[in-house]
Amino acid sequence: AMGGRLIEAPLAGDPTSIGVLTRGRWQSATVPGEPTTIRTQAGDLTILATRPPPSRGQEGVQAAREAQLNRAAVRAGDQDGPDVVLGHFGVAPWDGAMQQFQNYGNVTRVRCGGLLGNTVSQGFGLIGVAHDHAYVRDVKVTHCRLGQPLPGSRHRAIYLYLSPQEPGSSH
Repeated sequence: AMGGRLIEAPLAGDPTSIGVLTRGRWQSATVPGEPTTIRTQAGDLTILATRPPPSRGQEGVQAAREAQLNRAAVRAGDQDGPDVVLGHFGVAPWDGAMQQFQNYGNVTRVRCGGLLGNTVSQGFGLIGVAHDHAYVRDVKVTHCRLGQPLPGSRHRAIYLYLSPQEPGSSH
């Protein structure tokens, strides 16, 4: 068990929505089609969580996927103050969609878990891919690590350890 208190349950019938567990004083809100927004009570850090649908080349799904990625990127770029974007993006970090996401959101990808940073195990856990990503802006990542595979999933949690950005430095 991950521990913590559930402050937001996934929306019924929305496979792109997520649940939010917290151990601190956080507030969370989800509007359908938008990334989940999680803020500290003080408002000094915003976390956006997104889980766009996988496209698999289907036209309508691809449009929905791109719309959700774009909304998450725009939301990240519009935030005042430090922000973190976490999500199951379903593609490798070098995919063009992720490059565009970084540009639109004005965020930097956090490379976690070694050279490849695999978050999804495949092939009996011997090989993997990085489909879950973390991006940051105006916050310092002191370190990060990947957790064990989540219960009932081949995905691994990404744990970020953050501290305030030093004044005058970027990213």
